[in-house]
Amino acid sequence: MVNEADKIWFEENLEAMEEKYQGQYIAILNKKVIAHTNNSEAITTILLDLKKSGKLKGFPIIARASKKNPASIKIPSIY
Repeated sequence: MVNEADKIWFEENLEAMEEKYQGQYIAILNKKVIAHTNNSEAITTILLDLKKSGKLKGFPIIARASKKNPASIKIPSIY
């Protein structure tokens, strides 16, 4: 269940995120980047830890901060 507002926010802010995160995987929730790292396994681990600790409420999307590969938006399978 991808939050459509987060998907739109990602698309509208991709250029700035690409500059800031330089192709890293980012997790977005409520129009904010809540985590970022260089590989997809690590971002999933970070989100799982946040979920287990009770600090993650909702369903973030994971995307690569890259104009060359913006279609890599995916729903984490940890829920």
